[in-house]
This record gives sequence, structure tokens and C-alpha cells, in this order.
Amino acid sequence: MNTAPKLKHFLWRVLSEAMPVGSILKRRRVCQDDVCKRCCVVEEDMEHLFFSCPYPKSIWRGAGLSDHTFIDPNISFELKIKAIISSVNNTALNLIDRQQPIWILWRIWKSRNQLVYGQQQSSWQMDLKHAKQEAQEWTLVLYKNKENCGVSPTEMVRRYSQWQKPIQGYVKINYDGSRRLNMSTAGWIVRTDQGIFIGGGQSKREVLGSRSLETELQALLMAMQHT
Repeated sequence: MNTAPKLKHFLWRVLSEAMPVGSILKRRRVCQDDVCKRCCVVEEDMEHLFFSCPYPKSIWRGAGLSDHTFIDPNISFELKIKAIISSVNNTALNLIDRQQPIWILWRIWKSRNQLVYGQQQSSWQMDLKHAKQEAQEWTLVLYKNKENCGVSPTEMVRRYSQWQKPIQGYVKINYDGSRRLNMSTAGWIVRTDQGIFIGGGQSKREVLGSRSLETELQALLMAMQHT
């Protein structure tokens, strides 16, 4: 698979049943509580964690992927994983769409761990946003020196980015926020209506609230103040 090495290792662990999910830990007598920490209703096995729990269901539906395998309850876990591998290798899809399913799988796992071990809640919309961003960033890095030798940054944006042009004559600022411990961090980039880079910045402040949406709002405020 032509994807990030950490995702290859992650997928190998999934296929080898080496993931510390509730059902596997209980079977190996590591713990007795195998209930899903997200829905608190049923056993947390890998099918439930990655596909059938209401939380990942919302992510897969919101992703708008052309392959509906991931949201079909009648398709087995093994076939869904095969569909992810097939997606990465499917040359009929554009470069970013090929990467999205496996990055979504990875983001679901990271979000679950943040909840279980860090008691950090996140919305499915935010997790989907991060998964798409990571897929796009990896794609740009992966193909920069392969299929785009000599291509200008503006052309790269046109080919692979989901960035939308602002009204002619305006500039556009894209921003994002994240949180770590008691700090809220933000980053932003300023581009013309043709996608030409003008500037950008980053900042961090003390977290004011407990929700991810508040972190995003802080990032917006930082970007506006910079502007």
C-alpha cells in the first residue's frame, strides 16, 4: 500500500487482532470491562469500534465516499478492511480519495484513545475534518516529487486541494485549532483568490473552555486579530 508507514503498521495490528480493544483485552484476561466507552451499550470489538458504533457511523456517512461498503451493516469487518486496502490501490480514484478511508480508520482509533485515556471528548465532525486534512497533507507530500516534478505550488493547490476560491479581489484565511493539556494552539494561512500564499501564523493561549468547538473559536479569534 502506498500510504504512511505508521498506517501500514496500524493496519497490520488490526488484521493481527493486536489492538487493545475491550473484547480482545477481556479474552486475554487483561480486564473484565469490555463495554464500548463511546456508547456504553455493547461490547467493544473492532467491528463495533471502527464501523457499527453510532460515532464511527456518523463519520463514515459524513465522509461522502463513493464506496458504501463502510456503512453497510451486512458486510463483514474483513471485507470492509479489504475495501480500505483496495481504495488505496484504486487508480480510478483521485489521489486524496484513495487515502481518505485509511486515515478515517486511524482518526477513529486516535479519538477513541483520547476518550479512554485522556478523557477528551471530540465531535465526529471534528474527527472527520482532521482525517481529511491528514489524508490531503500526506498525499501532497507523497506525490510532490513523483507526479508533480516542476509543478508550481498554485497548480498543486488546484489539482489536489479542496480549498475553495474566495470572491475575486478578496483574500481568504484558513485556520485550525487544537488543544493539548491546558493550552489551545492555532494556525492560519492567508492566500489570494488564486491560491497564492501571502502569509500565515501560529499562536497558543490558555484553554478557556472544555469543548473542541471553543478551541476552534479561539483559533478563529487569533487569526482575526492577526489579520
